[in-house]
Amino acid sequence: DVYKRQRIYIVERFGIIMYQFNDFAQFLRPQLSSLFGQEKALESFNEYFDSKKVTAKNEYTGILKGKNIVFVHMESMQSFLMDLSFNGREVTPNLNKLAKEGMHFTNFYPQVSTGTSSDTEFTLLTGLMPASSGTVFVSYYDRNYFTIPKYLKEENYFTFSMHGNLASMWNRNKAHPSLGYEKMYFRESFDFTEDDIINLGINDELFFKQAMPILENIEKENQNYMGTIITLSNHSPFKLASKHSDIDLSSHYKVTNATGNTTEATRDYLSSTAVGEYIKSANYADKALGEFISYIKSSDYFNNTVFVFYGDHEAKLSRSEINYLYNLNPETGEVYDDTNPNYVEYDYYDHELNKKTPLIIWTKDQDLQSIFTGKVTYTMGMYNVAATILNMYGIYNKYNIGEDIFTVKDDNLVVYPNGNILTNKVYYNN
Repeated sequence: DVYKRQRIYIVERFGIIMYQFNDFAQFLRPQLSSLFGQEKALESFNEYFDSKKVTAKNEYTGILKGKNIVFVHMESMQSFLMDLSFNGREVTPNLNKLAKEGMHFTNFYPQVSTGTSSDTEFTLLTGLMPASSGTVFVSYYDRNYFTIPKYLKEENYFTFSMHGNLASMWNRNKAHPSLGYEKMYFRESFDFTEDDIINLGINDELFFKQAMPILENIEKENQNYMGTIITLSNHSPFKLASKHSDIDLSSHYKVTNATGNTTEATRDYLSSTAVGEYIKSANYADKALGEFISYIKSSDYFNNTVFVFYGDHEAKLSRSEINYLYNLNPETGEVYDDTNPNYVEYDYYDHELNKKTPLIIWTKDQDLQSIFTGKVTYTMGMYNVAATILNMYGIYNKYNIGEDIFTVKDDNLVVYPNGNILTNKVYYNN
């Protein structure tokens, strides 16, 4: 239970008194916000949104009218994985193929706070920022939000969410209906044993396999639908899923002995490190994703459906842990220092920019395949997705912070909950 682990950590790190104070403060904050400053907050709210200009139409306005849409939430999947190969094998071959077949947004950045995956779900559907303190799904789930599912329900779409963990995790059993999901397929909807669990629930391969007949049945029973499929296996601790990957992370290098004979040596220091376990975990998640995509392609269904694949957030690995990947000395297992000719500089800003995740729009729909193709290089955040997708349905929602990326293009700002800002030219550290 993640909540339990978080509480244990606070108690161990700061003591029981501080834990109780923290718990009470997190509970009290939204209550106080409701009691004090409501009038001023409402005034600022109305002033901001009433002064917003209606987003201009663009070449994508209305192209998804009458089309189904399924979002695939890829747990902890970062973009740098797509550039990695070891001993002739790509780490994410299926994701790479998907990017070539669909429309690939190459500079896409999640904007999460303490709610991590749940923050992404919220921001994706609403175009709003997550809470800077606490979690929207826990403290603010019962507000009335304007969301992708709600707008599509007005167009008679069936809406659903799907996840292999407990519905109570991140308070989803309350937050998802509040965001407009009509039906939830969570842990109890799937058949599995303890041996089928990786991390917090059913492994991705079995999850996708059992999700397919559910998805096909949804299409049979509904003229149109919108849903979100949330994967799970590539969740920390990455050591658990990494055991299900067979990718070889060994390094090969030349060794010359005293007599001048040169031989090839092989060492694998990477697999047992945090970044190595993450790479192998992602490789397993990519395998499961590939099986899902293959099924979609071979199915008689989904010919009128668009899929949006997105990485929900970065892996939460430290800069030093990622640096080990770029500066590993394969002979010693140590990292190169800046005096070594093989040294690769990996500073704070490199690490921040490396947190981008994949965003890919892909479809079997013959009419749309020629539209959803190629790379889109605009710098964009998770809060741009809702406006971008809704515009494709010909729907405008003024209650969002993120704008349609095809309207703002290179003038976009990605604002983080901690106050940092990213543009296509600058990363500003608040």
